[in-house]
Amino acid sequence: DEKIRYGSVKACKWVDEVVFPAPWNPSNQNLDKYNCDFTAHDAEPYLIPGYDDCYQGIKEAGRFLATLRTSGLSTKDILS
Repeated sequence: DEKIRYGSVKACKWVDEVVFPAPWNPSNQNLDKYNCDFTAHDAEPYLIPGYDDCYQGIKEAGRFLATLRTSGLSTKDILS
């Protein structure tokens, strides 16, 4: 459930605020709007229609933090 994920992220000591729901097309302008220093996602390019990697502009601005995936573990499987 998205609310459980929200609560888990919000409880992290390094997180000041969680934007929920977050826009599907992240941008430096969105980061500025919400006073965010960084966005975090796994390092693999994230494809959405019209973009080879929707995080490219954020990466180029040095505002991207790569997260690590755990091999064989999926939140989709956990939530199912």
